[in-house]
Amino acid sequence: MRRRALALSLLLAVLAAALSWAGAAAPAARTEERPFEVWAIDQSDTHPQGGGLLYIWQGAEMVRNPSAAVPEVIDLAQAALAAGCPVGKRPHMGLAIDMPRPTHFVLANFESGDVFFVHIDSRQVVGCVNLVGKGGVGSVRTHAAMPTPDLSMVIVADLGRPLPASNRGAIHKIRTDYANDDYQYVETLDLGAALPQLGTSQARAVCVNFTPDSRFAYVTMQQGGVVVVDLGTADGSVPMSIVHVYPASVVPAEGCGAVPLPPDFRRMVINSESRGQAGLPDRLYIFDTSGAGEGVFPDPVVIDLPGVDTHGTFYCIDHRGKLYVWTVMRMSNHVNVVDVEGARVVKTLKLERPFLPDPAPDGLELHGGHAFVTLRGPKPLSAMTASVNPERTPGVLVMKVHRSCLTFDFDVKDRAPMVDGRTATILFDGREVVVPASDPHGMDVIVR
Repeated sequence: MRRRALALSLLLAVLAAALSWAGAAAPAARTEERPFEVWAIDQSDTHPQGGGLLYIWQGAEMVRNPSAAVPEVIDLAQAALAAGCPVGKRPHMGLAIDMPRPTHFVLANFESGDVFFVHIDSRQVVGCVNLVGKGGVGSVRTHAAMPTPDLSMVIVADLGRPLPASNRGAIHKIRTDYANDDYQYVETLDLGAALPQLGTSQARAVCVNFTPDSRFAYVTMQQGGVVVVDLGTADGSVPMSIVHVYPASVVPAEGCGAVPLPPDFRRMVINSESRGQAGLPDRLYIFDTSGAGEGVFPDPVVIDLPGVDTHGTFYCIDHRGKLYVWTVMRMSNHVNVVDVEGARVVKTLKLERPFLPDPAPDGLELHGGHAFVTLRGPKPLSAMTASVNPERTPGVLVMKVHRSCLTFDFDVKDRAPMVDGRTATILFDGREVVVPASDPHGMDVIVR
């Protein structure tokens, strides 16, 4: 749901936005809307080698009463083994391919170097590619795997081996044939060549998204900066190449929420997250990608964000057709609402409630008048690993979005839990506390 490159997809999105805001402040479900599912990933281990759980809810149940919605729960270790694939570790980010009726879900495993392809109807793993050692730099730390809008490739952001083994990561290209479930590794682009222009000591890819023609990838970097890559051809006959580098002096911190914006998806919003580190700003950047084919790469529009640690980012179109961007602040538990044309934050809304004292919001999707947010676990397994809290309630929060896009409503029944009985132990306030082991992260809303 992060890419709307096809004309039909764009038309449906605009119509849906217009219809979903017609009427009351909190839009009601309508019988003519297409059914959808919410897929969310618990990245905690279910197997000695890793595994994790995939939760799938029916959308109608989620918007009616999230707390009572019953998900399908798939053990990703068992699904991988059934497909003849190795068990992945730390399933981190997953997205459905962008079609009028998506058929496959692409999943990156962050501590094993594996990318899984899951058939949406059967819920089965139907392909896997391991990238460890590829191109001489491929590592287990495959953070994000993104299908291109033309469906010919998946581009994988690989953070690379940690210091002292290496100071650079890469992006990998996988050729994709979804109709025949044929997925082939093609090539690797070592991002070490960007180091002099980045002005950083490391060159590690975090996330990636694309221009609507699938030609260019904008790659966010761990110590700051954005690298623009010409993707070449799916078969590798024209290899990938770096065509522009935005240095860390322009984008000072790591980002991951890279989302092309309507109406033509030739602008891309990218966040820059501080993770609470002193001296690093939390910001949104709006990149004009329309001139990339002619070698034109203007500096981005810069928007400072209140709060700490911007992460999940998506857009909202109000009842008048005005465009906003929402971004969740993972450590300060806020949502910032940004007026895109005005390039300013217009609302900062808190997520804490008496029944949700420390939500730790992470992934974000907006669909049909609702916002879906993954809530991290008491013992995070990635990014914010030092931030433990037994009061966290891992799951997916479902919020009713007002037609202005400027606020939302939710109550105690609007959290779908992701807890399955497995436990972990944390040290909190000088004492050991047993907490749920689950740690939600990646999520997608899939229209069926």
